[in-house]
Amino acid sequence: MQHLAISGLIIFFSSLFSAGLVLSRKPRRATNVTWGLTSISAAAWGFGLFQAFSANFASIALFWGRFLNLSALFIPLFFFHFVISYLSKNKARKKEIIFYYFVVSIYFVAALIVPNIFIKGVFSVFSFKYYPLGGSAYFLFPIIYSYLMMYGISLLIIEWSHASVFKRNQIKYLIAGVVVGIFGGATTFFPIFGIKIYPFGTYLVPFYVLTVAYAIITYRLMDIEVVIARSSILFCVYSAVLLVVAWLWYPMRPYLQALLGARWNFVPMGAFAALSMIAPFIYLYYQQKYDQRRLKSQRVQLTHLKQITATSVDVDYEQLLKNIPPFLVQMYRDDFSIDIDYAAVYFYEKHHDSYKLVSFKSKKSDRALSVETNILKTDSIPNWFIEKAPYFDSQGILDPVYRDAIKYEDLDYYQSRQTDKDFIQAIENLKNNMKQFKADVCVSCFYKNRLLAFLLMGKKQKGSYAQEELDTFSLLAHDIATAVRSGELRDELEQSYIDAIHSIITALEERDIYTKGHSERVVKYSVQIAVELKDAFPFTRIVNFIDKVRRAALLHDVGKIGVPDAILLKPGKLTGEEYEKLKKHPATSLHIVQSIKNLSEDILDGIESHHERYDGKGYGKGAEGHRVPPLARIIAVADTFDAMTSDRPYRKALSEKAAIDEINRVSGAQFDPKVVEAFNQSRAKNRLKSEQDA
Repeated sequence: MQHLAISGLIIFFSSLFSAGLVLSRKPRRATNVTWGLTSISAAAWGFGLFQAFSANFASIALFWGRFLNLSALFIPLFFFHFVISYLSKNKARKKEIIFYYFVVSIYFVAALIVPNIFIKGVFSVFSFKYYPLGGSAYFLFPIIYSYLMMYGISLLIIEWSHASVFKRNQIKYLIAGVVVGIFGGATTFFPIFGIKIYPFGTYLVPFYVLTVAYAIITYRLMDIEVVIARSSILFCVYSAVLLVVAWLWYPMRPYLQALLGARWNFVPMGAFAALSMIAPFIYLYYQQKYDQRRLKSQRVQLTHLKQITATSVDVDYEQLLKNIPPFLVQMYRDDFSIDIDYAAVYFYEKHHDSYKLVSFKSKKSDRALSVETNILKTDSIPNWFIEKAPYFDSQGILDPVYRDAIKYEDLDYYQSRQTDKDFIQAIENLKNNMKQFKADVCVSCFYKNRLLAFLLMGKKQKGSYAQEELDTFSLLAHDIATAVRSGELRDELEQSYIDAIHSIITALEERDIYTKGHSERVVKYSVQIAVELKDAFPFTRIVNFIDKVRRAALLHDVGKIGVPDAILLKPGKLTGEEYEKLKKHPATSLHIVQSIKNLSEDILDGIESHHERYDGKGYGKGAEGHRVPPLARIIAVADTFDAMTSDRPYRKALSEKAAIDEINRVSGAQFDPKVVEAFNQSRAKNRLKSEQDA
């Protein structure tokens, strides 16, 4: 049987398989229908090849020669229509499509009516006894074929230049398949026009029809560059095997015959068997080498992400969340020389039942914040992860990857492949929400069924985010979820201790009507001062500064539980011995609160040193100036202000103005001037607010 007959049979079955595969998915979709027609035409052409080059008589070969060429006439026409449908330009190019259908139909009818102008006979060429011989009008066929195929490819290239990365990869598959198919099919033209080139390319046509079918029906395509590289490795390895065998069989044959006689063929056959067993291992070796180079960037990412999450369970999880956006932006810049527009992390706040922006970093440090600071749970992005994705997953209509991460550029394509109206609307809402945030990627951070946080990332300067990158981000999100949940449990345990101690403080203050509510007021004043200092050094270096001030201020006087009532409630002046006992209460406070695990050093230092003076004449460790812990400097001012503006058994409360004047008088001696300035600003704002409320 002639090789063209064998290749024709392969083309016939592969093309029918391609048509059936595509039409079985979405039989009414224009893209699928037009590709189905292209594949059916290719199948008819393949069947004609099989029959024509299996024929034993010239008349039969002539009939099938005309059949196969007439069938092939519709391949470029349907392919061009397929490209127009794929690009969603059927309406815009309707007249153009009709014109080409008209031209091809006229040519087809003319070839049927006067067959000799198309294929006028058969002739012998190469090893083929009956090869179709072109008629006077046959030259139009390769012109139509080349024009429509190249026109379609040019439209795909134009689309590729501004398409999303997913669609670019899909177009690469289409172009690769079509170029191979054009070359393979075109080799059958050469003998007809007297060109002495053997028609060897028909075996490439199945690659064409199957590659395009794969690109149409498969959602997540393997990178075409990976496919080409692996195919090239496979081709080179097995070509080397065949070359060695051919070398032994032909050039070395005389030497082997002289050496081994009639058994000479054992050498090439044995070599073929041995090399065939070794070849797969050689292929795997070089494939792994290629994959290692290809995945180098992912390994770099994983290495850096492991560094940031290595101690995530032990660090403050809010600080971890704040570090992620600047880390990601810097990682892409340093390791890959690529800028990303921005990275942002949103964290769930129970009190507001919404997601708060906890960290944002853009490629330009001076860029103004351009994303919302709060996102409701009902907004499309969190709602997708919390409600929509689990529901559609349970219905079996969701790609599993969309439970963890979303790529904006995939949404259009994914939406077009679904028929469920609710799903289509949910995707539309998600697209609009991501477009509003100019987000290319969104990665969820789940702990069990709780969406703790999510990461938004803007466009990459070059290319788009590969699936491997999204997988890496998902691993990061898993580690973050573990860290966040561990931190929440620590916070809950810590809060239970603080609540217990607060109860003790409240009970302690209930004994004296003069100090009742003292701790709450010191907390209020301390936080007001801290708000003014949050952007000032050294306070900026303190993580969760405001919250730490609040806790230290609340717990600062718990040590007074160890001071006898006779001293605490004494209406007159304390003796020297009594004052020495009272001075021990900061150390006692420290001893009590140290039972709370993971309470930060900043809080402990603030409690222990809140009676230090800026000039070093206070009590505690005898620190002075900048050596007095930052939180202690704030509590010292707040504590003094509340003491002066509260009644005591031995004196009446001072007016607010008198207390403020006194604090300013000792600024630089008893108190840090920077804290006093912040105190003045906070009191001015408080008075203004009181006047406005009045």
